[in-house]
Amino acid sequence: MTLNNINNILVIKFKHIGDVLVTTPLFRNLRIHFPDARICASVIHNTVEMLSDNPDIDAIFPVNRRSGLWTQLRLIGELRRNRFDLVIDLSEGDRGAIVAFLTGSPCRLGYRRRRSKFMGRDLLFTDLMSSVDNDKHAVRYHLEPLRALGLPVKTEKMRLQWTDAVEEKVDRLLRERGLKEQPFVVVHPTSRWLFKSWTPEGNSAVIDFLRERCRLPVVVTCSDDPNELAVVKSIMHGVRVPVVDLAGQLTLKELASLIRKAVLFFGVDTAPMHIAAAVGTPVVALFGPSGDHMWGPWGHSHVVVSQPWDCRPCGRAGCNDSGSSRCLETIRAETVIDALSAKLRDLGFTPS
Repeated sequence: MTLNNINNILVIKFKHIGDVLVTTPLFRNLRIHFPDARICASVIHNTVEMLSDNPDIDAIFPVNRRSGLWTQLRLIGELRRNRFDLVIDLSEGDRGAIVAFLTGSPCRLGYRRRRSKFMGRDLLFTDLMSSVDNDKHAVRYHLEPLRALGLPVKTEKMRLQWTDAVEEKVDRLLRERGLKEQPFVVVHPTSRWLFKSWTPEGNSAVIDFLRERCRLPVVVTCSDDPNELAVVKSIMHGVRVPVVDLAGQLTLKELASLIRKAVLFFGVDTAPMHIAAAVGTPVVALFGPSGDHMWGPWGHSHVVVSQPWDCRPCGRAGCNDSGSSRCLETIRAETVIDALSAKLRDLGFTPS
């Protein structure tokens, strides 16, 4: 592949919120290597916040998987009219490969077929990269296009931006709750996939520990999904201490602003954990069936708590796809509190 006359670039990532956030170092590197190029992204519509306001990205083309055929054809037409010189597909599925092909770009770079049942998938690209390497963190895995293009990696730092209006709203929320001038911890106990969530009893014990023994206010967050809200309600019933409950009340950008102001983030393998790593807030995260080597919080200041079981990470939706993960549920509250205590001491907060 020649890099001459690369002036218009499209990066495709049809995956979830955290998966999109970990691609931001690629955009930063593309901007460094192609400072005058137009760099665009095409992502699922509910992940756009991970890339909006990012100065490395000139335009975003959102895709709604549930939209009708006419809407999707209109998107393809719009992408073709942009006449991209280079299209990079970071998705492993067939949809991204097909969209990359239909753009008509003369240079189409994608991962080699691994799980797809579509035998001709690789033929949709002009150049191929190695498929998933589970020994490599997702941030580095998504920098593989640079190596395929013969370009050096200049930075591995994630980037998440938001507006002054978002910052002002979060400042106001904290001020109204008496937290503007004091340290606090964000506890985000849920994931959209509940098999990645710890027990309500364990979370309640952690919140009591943070408030009673560390004298740190706790802000609890989750998405507005009814299942996640139900989990948080159960946790709240088990706590002995006052908690600032912002569950289901924040956008992703507002959550990012809140997390950046916190002294610590506690949670599970979920997009807000990656947000915490991106904004530089120390993380203590619990991992069960998913692999922390590839999907753990990016950076060196974080702590992962998991069970040393031979069966993990299995990458399944709970044990035998049951929706229940024993490797996560059996983590003892005392083990988690010990990890939190050690991290908080590093940060200058000594539990009583």
